[in-house]
Amino acid sequence: MPVLDTINRAFRDFVRFTGDGKPNAPVGAPLPIGDPRSGRHNPALAEIRAALIEVAQTQGDPEALQEIIGGLSTTTARYVQPIAAVSGGSGAAYTVTSDRIPINGQTFTWTPHVDSTVDNPTISISDGTTTATNALFSIDGGPVRLKGGAPYLVRKGAGVNYVLTQTHYGERRMSPIAPIRAASAVSGPSVFGSLQPVPVAGPEPYQIQPYHQRGAFQIQGVNGVIDCSNMIPGTQAEIYMRSGDRVVAGAGRSYIGRAGGTATATGVSVVRVSAMFADLYIEEIAGPAPTYTATIGAHLPIDRMLVMGGQSNANLFFRNGGIGGFSWGLRNWLQTPARTSVQWVNGATGGSALDRRSVNAGSENYWWDAIAGAPGPCMTTFTDAADAAVAAGGPAPSFVIWSQGEADAGAIQVGLLTTAQMTSTIRAVWGYIRARYPGIRILACPLGSHDDRNPDRGANAVRVAYLRAIEAESWAFHGAEFYDLQRPEDDIHYLGQSYAVLGARLARIWANVALGQTNSLGPRVTSSVVGAGGRSVNLLVDWGGAAFTPTMARVNGATPFGIYALAPGADPVTAPIPLMSVEVSGGVIRIASTFDLTGHQIGGVWGYMADARMGHIIRDTQLDPYHLMPGQPLRSFLQQL
Repeated sequence: MPVLDTINRAFRDFVRFTGDGKPNAPVGAPLPIGDPRSGRHNPALAEIRAALIEVAQTQGDPEALQEIIGGLSTTTARYVQPIAAVSGGSGAAYTVTSDRIPINGQTFTWTPHVDSTVDNPTISISDGTTTATNALFSIDGGPVRLKGGAPYLVRKGAGVNYVLTQTHYGERRMSPIAPIRAASAVSGPSVFGSLQPVPVAGPEPYQIQPYHQRGAFQIQGVNGVIDCSNMIPGTQAEIYMRSGDRVVAGAGRSYIGRAGGTATATGVSVVRVSAMFADLYIEEIAGPAPTYTATIGAHLPIDRMLVMGGQSNANLFFRNGGIGGFSWGLRNWLQTPARTSVQWVNGATGGSALDRRSVNAGSENYWWDAIAGAPGPCMTTFTDAADAAVAAGGPAPSFVIWSQGEADAGAIQVGLLTTAQMTSTIRAVWGYIRARYPGIRILACPLGSHDDRNPDRGANAVRVAYLRAIEAESWAFHGAEFYDLQRPEDDIHYLGQSYAVLGARLARIWANVALGQTNSLGPRVTSSVVGAGGRSVNLLVDWGGAAFTPTMARVNGATPFGIYALAPGADPVTAPIPLMSVEVSGGVIRIASTFDLTGHQIGGVWGYMADARMGHIIRDTQLDPYHLMPGQPLRSFLQQL
């Protein structure tokens, strides 16, 4: 037995020695690591040891063979208790009749008679006098289903039996591995910025904002209006017009060298508009020249005013393609296309904290002074921008697109602010805005992602604070998630087409709230079912359509797929309880844990969603790959089990 001796010497645990009369274990001999009787269990080293034993078995070491499959008699078994058993019961609750019941920590071989019908079935072992009933889990504590007629190596535990077969080791080793990459399907040119024309129909103005250098738009149906008010400096748009179609530069803007800011086609023609910092330059590419007149407002007619509020991601949405994505979503990604004309106002302030307690003394970059119960400078910036747009002829603001919270995450984590106080301040800010603009509604986007793990707990508290504020106000709504979108490493902001994707997602939410549509908005957890023993939980999901299984169906880790668990009554700023795995199958999200989760809280996504960088994202099938539009991700939630 030289190979087995070498293995045992390499993986000794010198914490505890045997001296308690265990069968065939020399008194005083150190136990192999991974044997629970040693007093310490190291799953990683135990797994390596098991793999080496399997290698030894293939080399013909008979004692290694005994160790891996269990002895056939009590005189040859070492650390493994064999049982002569007859399996019965069902695939959800197996029954085993044996000549003995293994003690906790002992290992036995067993062959189930039928396939498992549920995750983590129970096994009841009876010796004719006593019965021990335990749930079955894989070696890493994750869900397991067994194959009828296949032999399994099982270690008995207190309430849980662990299946130790090598196939489960392989599953565990492979399932968490994924390349660190940006989210798929959002990079590269698309119809938001390419020479493939976006069809624009209807008389209402269409707000264009090509994100990449060039975009193309074709007016169809009745005469329409292309509104260039929100074009990004340095970008161009080619516009295919017919007689009577118009291209409007925007309020107070003129085309350089032309008589005004409205170009009206006199026949079938093509123009190219280039965005400058103050004005626009228009080129006549083909067909008869349009006529030029002074601009009569930026929007003809004006249907709605939407105001951006919050900090930098709201600001960048306004500047980097979000408006173009919203316009595309209204016309191309709804149950019923909406030809709404939107006037956009930027009232966001980059880097701003919501609560004055989150900033250093002397800083003016905050929205609300909770101690004084008064608005801060950022609120003044917001209302000044909205008031100026109304004074210039715009309608009353009807919606706020809100994205904020990163600046408060650190403050909550170090105790300058509590989760409850953050929720209260959010409601105060929103309440002030609604009192000033009666009837206005809020679409609040939860936090995105970031690579800095230090403020994860604070970020999680901010995410939950916004969820609680949305629940408390009937006129506030869960906005679009964007933690899955492409961004530079170690940057809380986004790049490529990400803000355009966010805009298209917001268009679906806005259409549901404002127009009564029922567009699906991403997977939403509706309820939960706790399994036997509390070590497994099934999250039931409204997928908004057909259920979907992601490419990586199962992920292991402390917060797999961003799912996390909190102790009963724990504040969201506390560290989560480590889970073992999350599996998406059959439209259900299945959670496995080595802890009893009964009465706990289950939420997602955790903090700044580290899993997004690895592609561990639960998305739906509401995607448009032709336009590089990814599916919508799991919506943030926290619920009590």
